[in-house]
Amino acid sequence: MNMKKHQLAVRKEWGDRVDGVDWNTIYKKLQLKRIATSKICCFSLVNNHPLLWAHYADKHRGVCLVFNNTIRPRLKNNFEEFLKIDGRVMYQSFTKLNYCTDIIEGLIHLFAVKGKDWKYEKEHRYILYDCNTDYFDFAPGFLTGVIFGMKVRNKEIHSFQKEVKQLGLNLTFEKAFKENESLSIKNFSKPDPELVDQKRVNVSIVSQDLVLQKQIKAIFDEMSRKG
Repeated sequence: MNMKKHQLAVRKEWGDRVDGVDWNTIYKKLQLKRIATSKICCFSLVNNHPLLWAHYADKHRGVCLVFNNTIRPRLKNNFEEFLKIDGRVMYQSFTKLNYCTDIIEGLIHLFAVKGKDWKYEKEHRYILYDCNTDYFDFAPGFLTGVIFGMKVRNKEIHSFQKEVKQLGLNLTFEKAFKENESLSIKNFSKPDPELVDQKRVNVSIVSQDLVLQKQIKAIFDEMSRKG
């Protein structure tokens, strides 16, 4: 509903009492109600950025879910018809907009723009508009894999894999590992023993001070036993 229709609808109900009303404020409140019936699902096009794991995966104690955006439909029960925005987030400086002057630009700025500092996220968003349902089920095949954080124990991964197998899901399993100054994602369907469990830590220490070396090694040994 555009501004003119809002004005006519309000005037029809309230008559002359609407003279001198702040239409911009009224329109903003009406749009906020519509926003309340909108749903946003956020994804990323990258899976190995340290800040993403820190912010959204409980500092590597969580997981990254892998989806296939090429399949259709992606949502069950015909909810795909509510999916009005499907695309990349834009990263730019925030500017003030009059939503009454340019509704489309206003909605884009509201739903699909973030500050430049978040550019590393390479975010992709689904936005469902004018829908009162709180939760949506993904269609089979949309979820294709799971990447486990560095701090997820191998026994937890194996337990999860068994449950997935019992459900009959066909998923790939990977795990994040630190390599030099970056993150590497490696296959975990058949884990390599050398890909380090928390309880198996081989420490190689170079130190000219033998006493200090023994103290440091003792600390790592204790950490390995408690891990």
